[in-house]
Amino acid sequence: MLWLPFRKAECFAPMQPESRPDSMKALDELTKPDGKGGKVNFANIRQRCVEGDNAACLAVGLMHMEGSGGAKQDLQAASDTMRKLCSGGGQPKACFYLGRIHDGMVDSNGRGLPRNAFEASTHFKAACDGGVGEGCFNFAQMLDQGRVPGQEKDQKNHKHQKRIAKFFRLACEKGIAKGCVNLGVMHIDGTGVPANPNLAFRFFRGACDLGVGAGCGFAADLIQQEMVQADKSQAAELYYEACKIGHSKSCITQGKLLSAAAAKAVTQKVG
Repeated sequence: MLWLPFRKAECFAPMQPESRPDSMKALDELTKPDGKGGKVNFANIRQRCVEGDNAACLAVGLMHMEGSGGAKQDLQAASDTMRKLCSGGGQPKACFYLGRIHDGMVDSNGRGLPRNAFEASTHFKAACDGGVGEGCFNFAQMLDQGRVPGQEKDQKNHKHQKRIAKFFRLACEKGIAKGCVNLGVMHIDGTGVPANPNLAFRFFRGACDLGVGAGCGFAADLIQQEMVQADKSQAAELYYEACKIGHSKSCITQGKLLSAAAAKAVTQKVG
């Protein structure tokens, strides 16, 4: 029996972890100096899209999706733009955003397009195939949650679990830390992949290095439970890192370890 449960990360990945809108990120790329020494200004982004600049169209689609950059929030317009870019515009990120729009995204008034698992899963996988790690993660999540039409979740189906692990691995390899966490959990459980605490520890540490508190906390749990060989002082350091990042369970565990250490010190002093 494990001392603490190892649970997969369940939230869907945004395109960017920062709070700055994705449309502004896209505009950053467009406003870099061009080869002729000039600069692209914000006012002509829409015109550039009309003229066939797909990167500008992606920025326009994101503005409609977010209601930023002076554009009215319009998820239908965003969907239409992203669909064109995904199907033939050489913009795999557009596939990811299209998947998000069809997977329950709502606007500031709480309205959105009808949720469509087929559309969402199809476009998340297309994004993954195009090299977008967030697409791999979200497709793996839908597989794991039994939400991909025709591929219902079956914990006893090893082939299905292997496919889930495959896409979490792809996400992890593309720098999506929660993909590393979930792959680590699968290596603890031995579902879809061999049970291997040492490999799980490596994935958890990788996620920790990418700034995900659960990765730090789970790596510490493995040390604390003596499932991997490492000095327990390393576990204390990892719990501290996890707590600092905001992993509340690690804060609790760290507090218990500190209390136990303090009680032991008092006992030794009295003795």
